[in-house]
Amino acid sequence: MQHKFKIIKSDAGFRVQFLYNKEVIFWTETYKGKPSAKKAIESIKTKGMNAETIEEDMTTKALAAAKAASKVAVKPAAKKAPVKAAAKPAAKAVAKTAVKK
Repeated sequence: MQHKFKIIKSDAGFRVQFLYNKEVIFWTETYKGKPSAKKAIESIKTKGMNAETIEEDMTTKALAAAKAASKVAVKPAAKKAPVKAAAKPAAKAVAKTAVKK
């Protein structure tokens, strides 16, 4: 068979590669244990074959158009008149009375 899953052991853990004619097509994250790596393979086999295919345009032109579209023109809020600070109450004049003895 030309397609193969390969479990690779490293110091960090176990990683899975999917190969076609000895060429790595994709790889997984690193798993702490070999059973987790095997579970990933089974998940890919059962769920991956029915996966939806989507296309995404990542050309410079498409990215620029998407960026421009995300900047929707928003009407700026009407400027409000600045709020004036409340007038300070007049300081009460304190009359000093001289006390004579």
